[in-house]
Formats: sequence, structure tokens, C-alpha cells
Amino acid sequence: MRYFVDTSALVKRYVVEKGSPWVSQIAGPLAGNEVYVSDIAEVEFIGAIRRRERAGSVAGAGARAIIAQFYRELGNHYRVVATNPALIRRAALLADTHSLRGADALQLAAALEVQADAALLDWSVTLVSADGELNLAAETEGLAVDNPEGHP
Repeated sequence: MRYFVDTSALVKRYVVEKGSPWVSQIAGPLAGNEVYVSDIAEVEFIGAIRRRERAGSVAGAGARAIIAQFYRELGNHYRVVATNPALIRRAALLADTHSLRGADALQLAAALEVQADAALLDWSVTLVSADGELNLAAETEGLAVDNPEGHP
């Protein structure tokens, strides 16, 4: 299977939250699935972990270990979709059409790019996201969507 995992779901692979076991099951290195992420996930991921650290839900040493694991896997396990001028233009249109936040629009544009490639190769991709607004926009754009918070 092929999944495009946005940052709201990606964090669940490293921090125990609702839906974490399912995300680990589909997106872990041993799952055998192709997992795509946007290059902006790197910035969003670090911010999300550091916010959890500041809030006290992740300890400092734990945050460092999570970030180190993420970086090990970023280059080896995930297929990273690079931001480029065409992707940014598409994201701007998606932000306008669906009233999305900038980062969510970039995530959706990247997922749609993967979907377009998938259609040419006759395979499918599913967006995995815990963001309701992003999921609704993605469904409207014709993407298959799965919310990890709907899984035990």
C-alpha cells in the first residue's frame, strides 16, 4: 500500500496518542508500505515535538530521542515530496478554494502530486491525517483519506 502521511498523523508514530498503534502499523519501517511525506513535515514535526516538550507531555531527553529517530527514518524510510514553485502555486489555489492554513494547503498539494503519479502507474495512495479540515478538502479533491483517530 501507499500512504501520504501528513504531520498530524506522522507525530503519532513517535508519540503515543489516539491512533498511534494504527499509524505505527501502516507507516513503520517493517510494514512494507510506501510512505510519502512532504518536506515541510520536517519543520512541522520538530515544532510539534518541541511544543509537547514545553507542555510537559514529552520529557527533554525523550524529545531529543524522538527527533533523532525521526531524522534517521526521514532519509531512509520515507519518500519525501519536495516543495517547488509549481507545488506552491497549487497550494495557494487549494488554500483559496478550501480556506486551508498554508501548511495544510502545502500538504494537500504534495499529496495530490503523489496521487497524480500514482494514477499514471495504476496504483492508489491514501492520505493519512488527523486534521479534519485537511481531510475534508482532500476528499473534495478526490483523495482517499483515513483518519488515524478513527482506529483503536
